Amino acid sequence: MSTASTPFVLPADLNIYEAAALKVGLLEWIRHGEMHKIDGSAVERVDLTGVQMLLMLRAHAQHVEAQVRLIAASAALHDALQLLGWPLELHTAQ
Repeated sequence: MSTASTPFVLPADLNIYEAAALKVGLLEWIRHGEMHKIDGSAVERVDLTGVQMLLMLRAHAQHVEAQVRLIAASAALHDALQLLGWPLELHTAQ
């Protein structure tokens, strides 16, 4: 488990099969008012469920007035996010 100062490293498989366990960890990791960094450099496979989980994380961070930033993205994650028109910076609060 990561702390707010340590980036949360996404697994190689960011997909429907890993979503439930990853969701719990990500939601526990987000704390009110803090800056959170996500490292997506290890992601090898991503599907729509993985992207939806990142959207859910962004919404949850906004709810608790936190910030989330993607600090690294593998080619697979970059391509999936770019295909959906998602900016690679996941800022959620000013």
